[in-house]
Amino acid sequence: LTMSDNGTLIRIMSWNCKGLNGTVKHNKILSHVNTMEADVMFLQETHLKFCSQTVLHKSWVGHLFHSKFNLKLRGVAILIRKNIPFICNDSISDPQGRFIIVTGKLCGTPVILANIYAPNFNCVLDPLLDRSSNSQQTLTKSAKLIRHFLNSANLVDPWRDHNPSKHEYSFFSWRHNSYTRIDMFLVDSKLKPIIKRVQYEAIVLSNHGPVTLLLGFPKFPSPRTWKMNNSFLTNESFKEFIDSQLAFYFETNDSPDISKQCLWKAMKAYMHGQIISHSVFKTKKEKFEKQSLAQQILKLDQQYSCKPNPQTLAERTALQTKFNLLSTNEAVKLIRQTKQNFYEHGEKPSPQDRAAHYPLYFLLLQLSHLQSLYALWRTIQAF
Repeated sequence: LTMSDNGTLIRIMSWNCKGLNGTVKHNKILSHVNTMEADVMFLQETHLKFCSQTVLHKSWVGHLFHSKFNLKLRGVAILIRKNIPFICNDSISDPQGRFIIVTGKLCGTPVILANIYAPNFNCVLDPLLDRSSNSQQTLTKSAKLIRHFLNSANLVDPWRDHNPSKHEYSFFSWRHNSYTRIDMFLVDSKLKPIIKRVQYEAIVLSNHGPVTLLLGFPKFPSPRTWKMNNSFLTNESFKEFIDSQLAFYFETNDSPDISKQCLWKAMKAYMHGQIISHSVFKTKKEKFEKQSLAQQILKLDQQYSCKPNPQTLAERTALQTKFNLLSTNEAVKLIRQTKQNFYEHGEKPSPQDRAAHYPLYFLLLQLSHLQSLYALWRTIQAF
């Protein structure tokens, strides 16, 4: 959610994440989604059973809609951030895990959000512009049907509308060593005036790249509260920074004219500001490094799609490995934070609940005691 002079900017992202099973995998994916600052997220191929969708319940997710499919195949989800003004009216979920449709109001505007995963055998709408290889020049039957549907439903592909002759891709096939543009937004043509930007992001953590759509809506204020990243407490450079700042503060301000109470209170305010400054700097540095890697991968993808060579592919693989490592470290940090959050804020039994379970506890204790006595008696009888 970004406030501007002309209104509120909502960033919508669509990504075929190629499976969210595994603790590290889904944390890497969702961490990258969070880093991209998407407000509304469309995820395809989650590969999550309906009962396993709790992995998508992150602290920053306000609304979660997931297809009701009970196999580790397909699966689609729509995630909406907590600070986004969205009111849900209804939702329709495909029992086969191929689509989910949500109706409601986004920033006061009536919308229909449809996330569709439809395997189309690498179908593209324009063989000349949407493929890196020229193996197929004619439209397939599926492509013709999709084009007819777009015309009849008054829908538009916003990226192609903004880039009528540009070559850019959303999917890389390692098997065929080629790129295609098969992931896209389709929006009502009435929304064209509020489309600010649409672009494809780097292909990382999956063989599909995210596509982001920026829409302008009326303003909605969203207050933010700073919260310290507790993982800094185990960071040696952060400890050294705190030690140096404390030493500097007391060396500068500790004098007979200042009371200890005043010195202590002022120190807390000073350190609070220094911690915020350090935290913001470190977070921005890590974010910049990941963005830089993503941009380098994006450029190499463009080079490789035009002129494939082993050196470019090796360089791209090295950069993606580095990006994966950074994402893994961030995922581990998020897992640690999640454990702490559940420990501090998880549901705990009330005094009434504990009292209600006391009789059962003592009954089980007596049963265990009787079982021990019976085992001892059987041992004595054996002799």
